[in-house]
Amino acid sequence: MKKLYFLALSIFASASLMATQVQVKAGNDLQAAVDAANSGDTVLVQAGTYEGNFIMKDGVYVSGGWNEDFTAQTEHASILDAKANGRVLNQPNNFTTLTIWDNFTIQNGKLTEALAGNLGAGVALLKNGRVINCLVQNNTFTYDPATQCAGGGIAQNSNGDTCAINCIVRNNKATHGGGIRTAGVAINCLVENNEATGNGGGVYLHNIGQLHNSIVRNNVCKKDVGGIDIAAAGGAVYNCLVVGNHADGNIGGVQARKYNNVINTTIVGNNHNTTTADRVTWAGFRASDNTATNYNGKLFVNNVIWGNTHNDTLVNQVMPYLKHYASNGTFASNALQGTTDLGADYIALSAENDPQFNDDYSFTWTSPLYNAGSKEALTYFVGDKDVYGNVRKQGANIDLGAVEHTVYTATVEAIENGTATLEFLGQSVSLAAGEMQVPEGFTANVVATPASGYVLDQIVLNSTALEAVEGVYTIPAVESNITLAIIFKQSTITSVENIIAAQVLAVYDMLGRQIDTTINDLTTGMYIVVTEQGTHKISIK
Repeated sequence: MKKLYFLALSIFASASLMATQVQVKAGNDLQAAVDAANSGDTVLVQAGTYEGNFIMKDGVYVSGGWNEDFTAQTEHASILDAKANGRVLNQPNNFTTLTIWDNFTIQNGKLTEALAGNLGAGVALLKNGRVINCLVQNNTFTYDPATQCAGGGIAQNSNGDTCAINCIVRNNKATHGGGIRTAGVAINCLVENNEATGNGGGVYLHNIGQLHNSIVRNNVCKKDVGGIDIAAAGGAVYNCLVVGNHADGNIGGVQARKYNNVINTTIVGNNHNTTTADRVTWAGFRASDNTATNYNGKLFVNNVIWGNTHNDTLVNQVMPYLKHYASNGTFASNALQGTTDLGADYIALSAENDPQFNDDYSFTWTSPLYNAGSKEALTYFVGDKDVYGNVRKQGANIDLGAVEHTVYTATVEAIENGTATLEFLGQSVSLAAGEMQVPEGFTANVVATPASGYVLDQIVLNSTALEAVEGVYTIPAVESNITLAIIFKQSTITSVENIIAAQVLAVYDMLGRQIDTTINDLTTGMYIVVTEQGTHKISIK
């Protein structure tokens, strides 16, 4: 199904040479099969709905979504459904061997009382527990909200462990972290439409919790922080898109409470409704620790903060504690809306200098943020991909924010008997045979100059000749790899009689006014015949 699935299988295949594979048919007792398995075994689960509350077993890999003969998988087609009665999937204690549940829908957990660790209703994980490729949805709690229910969808309580990879976490509810609460790492997740009553509508990062390459969008918090609450000093957000989140209280987008690393993150279009006047400007981002020395060695690099609102009114961000990254840590290559007291360079965004987002929050190639990043930030990522899985560095440098602009290859065929240039944005770039990179959306005029004795024959883009418009040949917006050929041909000069008979371009009267493009059936008078042969212009009086 996905490459991570095959990676997981290889982990368990190498764990024990005596490992066995168990196949669970739809309607059979899934929990009994897991309980009977040994560490290193694989349990394959046929597509279907399995009701109840499920317990993980140390070292047992459980894979869902299989067809009847267990030869192919369908995404999220094995459904674990608690039917609004307790937690769906639980890890009862710390494990000694990595244990994965892969490709399930995990839904309808409902906690009516606080459980140990105050962990959430969908999935509760401890050391060496992980879910990958799962859809986690519609999990909630109903007990006294004064007691925490942390992580409505996925909750994890072991520092540093990777808890979730490639998961969709939506429509869950908790006090802290409506979608995910982790002290470990979540990677490549979509966290959307979750709700928190306390902090972190989308994600709550506890202790050294980190979020990588993930989208956090349209989450709601009834109190503070609609998107991501980085609650402790070890937390970090890398390469994430935080968009459209809302807090009834403070901070629509991201809060960095404790001098946290934030790198290549796009924070855009978030909203909050705080009633405290001096907190209005926290709509997108808040760094909340005012002890400058705490930021020693911390990173705020390649981020974009734009278009965040208070009560749906645009806010020009004023984020005073960002200056501590500049004075004690690293503040580099960021783009911010409005002004701050940074004492450091940044790209100031405004209506006149906006990011030029595409629908997916990549930039148009004319954006001031295209190729404007610091490539050193790549050393802090998991892998070399953007939030959509595209290769991170595709141009001369990386882009700011979470999304890398796509770059295509233009293959230019050999240019003989003339020269050619690309003209765009006031620049002129000489063309030569070989390959060059052009960004998605790139458009340019092609100027072809023939050598003496030659004329332009045609300009061919992807096997189709370009048509000149008012004498200008234009490459339309690039959407894929392209090939480009500029073809010249030798000019031929014929007799004056042939020129007049076959290639007259215009006929003028003695005052220079054009009256015809042929010489047939002209009235009596005096005319000038003008024609062109290659680089030669001939006038016949």
